[in-house]
Amino acid sequence: MTTASRSTFPIFPIDPRRWLLQRNAYELLQRLEAAASTSDPGPEVVHRLRTGTRRSGALLESLLERPGRSREFFGKQKQAGKLLRQWKKLRRAAGAVRDLDVHLGLLEKLRKTAAKSTDAKLPLLQTQFERLEAWLKLHRGREAAALQGQSRKRLDRCKELTTAVLGEALNFAAAPIVPLGPGRSTVSPARLALEDFYGVSEANPHLDSANLHDFRKATKQARYVAEAGQQQPDAVAVDKALKRIQDAIGDWHDLDALHAEARKALGDSSELEALLRGMAEKKMLQAIAFSERMRRRLLGERLALRGRRK
Repeated sequence: MTTASRSTFPIFPIDPRRWLLQRNAYELLQRLEAAASTSDPGPEVVHRLRTGTRRSGALLESLLERPGRSREFFGKQKQAGKLLRQWKKLRRAAGAVRDLDVHLGLLEKLRKTAAKSTDAKLPLLQTQFERLEAWLKLHRGREAAALQGQSRKRLDRCKELTTAVLGEALNFAAAPIVPLGPGRSTVSPARLALEDFYGVSEANPHLDSANLHDFRKATKQARYVAEAGQQQPDAVAVDKALKRIQDAIGDWHDLDALHAEARKALGDSSELEALLRGMAEKKMLQAIAFSERMRRRLLGERLALRGRRK
């Protein structure tokens, strides 16, 4: 390969987490620019910005925080810490908007389902649906404007820190993005993700309403590490299993959050508030039961992988 081609096409390291972090961080800057350019960023831009900060943060933390895992960023820990803090603030701002987008979508589905009912309370419920929708849209507009302000404030700093941490590898907009194939990596994302999930499980031996959402967030962090093994069967299987836990708990959390918003907008005694409360309680029990089954399966897979390594 010539010197010119080396400067055009980055040389990806063996660790597949580094490759995925580079790609995610580059795409994250694009989403950040889009959010900074408008006071009303669309649901897709907001969603990608939020997940981009989560994915990039999970991978960077995985490369940094555990002794012996990676020496690649040893001299960049200070800048990486600053970048993680920038991403965290952006994630919170984008999360406030994204949650409202999700809740508006969920509310519309519930309204369509209720419209097919023959319940005598239907006219009253429809009025409450409309009141809650208006409340959500009002808050969505406020949070979207706040997100634009945060994006404008942090855009240049994120560009500076991202380049400092990841270097010239970010300059690959025109280069093909090809992940490392099986057998070309000395790192197993599946094992790393399962070790992370083991730590999450140890910290949350019993799931309930108090820790279920935090368990989901930590599970999501482990899943983003598994994503680095895109062409490795073990990593793909772990990714899918963690995603199923994430989705099951997410279904409950969306209903629970919508119920909390209904209480604020409509009060504690409205028919819609009571409906959402009952649905959320049922979904929570389902999410706990499913997560426990998947946890046993994944921890068994962890033991199998550890045995296979010996």
